[in-house]
Amino acid sequence: MAPEANSSGWPLIGRIFSLMLGPAFLFILAVSIARSGGGWLTRKDFAFLVLLAAVIAGRLVEFSGKDPRTASGEPATAHDLRLFIGLTLLLGSATWVLANLVGNHWPH
Repeated sequence: MAPEANSSGWPLIGRIFSLMLGPAFLFILAVSIARSGGGWLTRKDFAFLVLLAAVIAGRLVEFSGKDPRTASGEPATAHDLRLFIGLTLLLGSATWVLANLVGNHWPH
């Protein structure tokens, strides 16, 4: 029996944001942080961290629908969700730290 389709568009929006738009915006913010410096807890830093949380929230919204999928289109499991959250936090945090190290300590 196929999973019941969710009539709401929120899971699709969550998927698009968590897999495409969110990471693109995070990249733009990381480059901006690296180019501007200005300390470790600036508005850009807070925006980056909030956006990182929003990427995870987007994935959670997708999982609230009836048919979550992996990036390759296979049905997603709770393990996939935990892996996504862990890797997103790890890679996002590392990107934020690297951007700040470059922006605050690298000669411009």
